[in-house]
Amino acid sequence: MMIVSALLISGAQASAQEADTDFAVGPESCEGMYKSWLLNRLIEETCDYSGFVAEDLGTAVKSVCEAYLPAEVRDPATAELLQTFKDDYDRMGKDALCEDLREGYEMVVDEMRTDQLDDW
Repeated sequence: MMIVSALLISGAQASAQEADTDFAVGPESCEGMYKSWLLNRLIEETCDYSGFVAEDLGTAVKSVCEAYLPAEVRDPATAELLQTFKDDYDRMGKDALCEDLREGYEMVVDEMRTDQLDDW
């Protein structure tokens, strides 16, 4: 679950930083953003969370990272993350997994809302 929590947080930070000129876009940061997008999409769909995190991360990934995410990067990252999520789901069950992820997810939502308000 530590990987999951770290991805939740790093994805929000990467999305927030994408507009900053100091943010270094490259293969490593884009792979992290991609994994964060995928994880948040899984969480939102599995746990019926009605946030906007996955949509915003997906937009950021597509707009700034497309060149750094060929299939040979995306496919293994996707397979690894899906397997980790499935293992956690099988071990914990849906209710416990979603409860465990709720606090981190809500923290990301709050951080992204704050960043959007600051930009507005």
